[in-house]
Amino acid sequence: MKRQPPVSIERLLFETFLCYSVAVLTPAPPFAAVNSVEDFKLRTREKLKDVTCPVHRQPPRIRFEGSTLHDVRLSLSSCCERLAVIANKAIAS
Repeated sequence: MKRQPPVSIERLLFETFLCYSVAVLTPAPPFAAVNSVEDFKLRTREKLKDVTCPVHRQPPRIRFEGSTLHDVRLSLSSCCERLAVIANKAIAS
């Protein structure tokens, strides 16, 4: 395996700055912004609206706690582990 030449600290800082600048300066699509707890709840429910257990045909149950985006918590309960995995993947997408 060919060894890579060492990277200078200046180059590393420049690349880090460039990546950060692009992330900050590039506007996010309008659907990506979550502005309130109610918006977060709505988007999460939307992601789970078609999710059901393939075995028991039950939807997951969700509960939200907290009044700000900083302290909001989501509790998810399901009929089985399989539905919990499916629901978590849907929320993460």
